[in-house]
Amino acid sequence: MKINLNDIKNGSLVNETFNKTVEFISKGETCSVDVNIKQLPFSVTDPIYKKLHDDESTAVSELIALSLVDDNEQTIFTPEQVTANFTQSLANALIDAILGLDSVKKPQPVPTP
Repeated sequence: MKINLNDIKNGSLVNETFNKTVEFISKGETCSVDVNIKQLPFSVTDPIYKKLHDDESTAVSELIALSLVDDNEQTIFTPEQVTANFTQSLANALIDAILGLDSVKKPQPVPTP
């Protein structure tokens, strides 16, 4: 999808919500959960990234809590709930989905002759 810079200037990338199925491992099995992810503006995420850079332990849970929303686009978790109730596998899968890393295409192996 190609995006116009004028649309970006007018805020087309931020505060939009999209649905995603996130897969993670729990008790040795692959599990999935459907989530609504809100695309946050840089003004919100930049301070969180600064906390991450400074090794503040709340940075990841804050990003997850601010990004996961209900059907009315209201947050459904606090950072404390994320820290207390999410597994590392789930948190990692959610961060990948929030940042779009799960959609990055991995290079295909080159066939050997």
